[in-house]
Amino acid sequence: MIQEKKYPFFSHQGLLWLTAILFLFLVLLLCFFNRLAADDFYFLYAQQQLGTLACVKYCYATFSGRWMAYSLTCGALQFANTPYFLLIFGILSVSFIAWAIGNLLYRTNELVGMDMKQNEIVLHGVLLLCTFFFVNFGIAETWFWYTSVCSYLLSLGALIFLITELSKSKLSLNSFLILIVFPLFIGGASESFAVIGILALIFIFILSFSAHPKLRKLVKTNHRLKLGIALVLLTVSFTITAFAPGNSIRLSMLPHPTVGSQVFAPFKAFVKVVFLTFKNQFVFLLLFSFPWFYLGYKQRETVLISWIDFTRKFKLIFIALLVLLFILILPSTLVLNETPPVRALEQFSFVLCFATALLFYAAGKQVGVDSKRVEFLNRFSNWIMIMFLLACIFNQYHIGGKYAERYDARMKVLKSSSLQTNAPLLLDSLPPSGMLYSAEISVDSNFYSNQHLQQALHVKRGIAVKGSQLKK
Repeated sequence: MIQEKKYPFFSHQGLLWLTAILFLFLVLLLCFFNRLAADDFYFLYAQQQLGTLACVKYCYATFSGRWMAYSLTCGALQFANTPYFLLIFGILSVSFIAWAIGNLLYRTNELVGMDMKQNEIVLHGVLLLCTFFFVNFGIAETWFWYTSVCSYLLSLGALIFLITELSKSKLSLNSFLILIVFPLFIGGASESFAVIGILALIFIFILSFSAHPKLRKLVKTNHRLKLGIALVLLTVSFTITAFAPGNSIRLSMLPHPTVGSQVFAPFKAFVKVVFLTFKNQFVFLLLFSFPWFYLGYKQRETVLISWIDFTRKFKLIFIALLVLLFILILPSTLVLNETPPVRALEQFSFVLCFATALLFYAAGKQVGVDSKRVEFLNRFSNWIMIMFLLACIFNQYHIGGKYAERYDARMKVLKSSSLQTNAPLLLDSLPPSGMLYSAEISVDSNFYSNQHLQQALHVKRGIAVKGSQLKK
């Protein structure tokens, strides 16, 4: 193992910890400036008028079967008037994802033998979270839209927890809580995650009967018991979601394509998503994955191979990764017959980040590279990450701060408006929201977002932003 050198200003670990702290501060800053938007106001109004259970029943019968997501969305909105509601919710949701990732890394470290210490697992868990954050196709919609987080981001965290738990042989009280609560939540929160979870559990269950000695050793009797519990509960929960009366109403609003276009749509969507990955996210993926290369580099083996040999050695893994990424976007694509919205691509982004991290680690450990070049690239990438995060913090502080200030001023105007008239209340448009989700209302007072906001704040007249094409 290579001994870590001290740099003139900071050690390698020190720079990485600074990177992790800056990223967490950026997320905390964004959570502080975050505000409700679009469908959030629909659920806020429904919660106020109907209560949580009645709201869930109404949505289940008229729009979608996501009973667990709606339960969380409406239930938590009881505290919407609590100071810093979204800040607290954002901290809890990000902490949940970070905990899931840390748990996964801890188990991966045990299974693969990565020789990571406890503090390194925590550090690289935050770095992996950072990678996942910036590799997302839509940071605002994925991380900061309240309604979307309740349905998608938390489902991803629950699925990571579930898969990690299934790799453990011991049974405990925590195990049963994870095996009961998380499958029920996934099945009732996101159809795409439920289908992916069911397919993953079936695949693992089939592997448990493999004649290969390593696979039989990995999937023991307790694993099958856990698999059975999780698979049954996930399937039952998803069945409740799938047979909701509201699904047919929602599907009727979607296009009805031909069989040929349905077959072609997943391949078109996959090519488009991969293209967007290389066009917009690939630089972030490489930059924030380099610490994993250096981690493997510090644990280098005595017999090293070339890059060509490394590619040949892992070619089946590369192919399997492409197949897995295709499967991950398949459920949403088949339902929508087009490229899924960014919030439904979180599993694609996370698997890509996690697989890239492991491949970078393996490359650093096995490939023969020039030591001076690696040390230079490591220091260079560390400082680039730090400078990039500092720039993001500075930029989002000004953009997010201005957005939150104007948003709060708008809310005061709306809450103080008691005049009842046919003329809409005209509002100044909000400034750009940066990495936050905004979903600005329309110049048309009859637009659904306008009406959601009007109803939630009990405004007695229509509302619209100022514009040249105002519709009454």
